[in-house]
Amino acid sequence: MPVFVRIVLLGSAVLLLVLTGTQPRTDAASPVYADVAKIFQKHCTSCHSGARAPDKFRMETYMDVMQGGRNGAMVLPGDPAGSEIIRRVKGASTPRMPKNGPPWLSADEVRVLEKWVENGAPEA
Repeated sequence: MPVFVRIVLLGSAVLLLVLTGTQPRTDAASPVYADVAKIFQKHCTSCHSGARAPDKFRMETYMDVMQGGRNGAMVLPGDPAGSEIIRRVKGASTPRMPKNGPPWLSADEVRVLEKWVENGAPEA
């Protein structure tokens, strides 16, 4: 193989590695707000919406969830164990949520919420 072809192939491989390393990671296991919003709509917003939301904790929008309620933040980005929302859906804090359970959130739904919080609770 001619030296010129080797140099071009090597240069292309290096360029591909550099470009791949600088691209944002797209991990299917990294949920965003749209993913958890489906869980919230299914289990939470029937109570946690509008002016009568318990402890003024509304869950209708990303900003509502991140703002928290009367008792402060419910989501601590990067800290699922310290996030009250995770503690409530797992039954580690009372009242367990959803309050009208069982049924509670499925193990998969809890994992999605935990992963979302662990990854910084991204909006998108």
